[in-house]
Amino acid sequence: MTARTGLIIVVLLAAGCSGGFGGGGGEGGIRQVGGTTLVEDAEGATLMIDENGCQSVVPAGSSIAEPVLDGDGAPVCVAPAG
Repeated sequence: MTARTGLIIVVLLAAGCSGGFGGGGGEGGIRQVGGTTLVEDAEGATLMIDENGCQSVVPAGSSIAEPVLDGDGAPVCVAPAG
């Protein structure tokens, strides 16, 4: 397990313990946990954008974040706003 994966797991656990995930009515939403943005869709999948702008996806029904990769296998990262 990489340090990044460990951090993602910690963020997911913290969000789950605070009621940030699941449960509610099938609605998606955007949450901020520390420096990570979590975008949950109506199907239960979650897009995670870390403080560096790099993206990971937690599929619906899973607790494992999978990095979003481009066609060359490099992580997909977006420039921070501002």
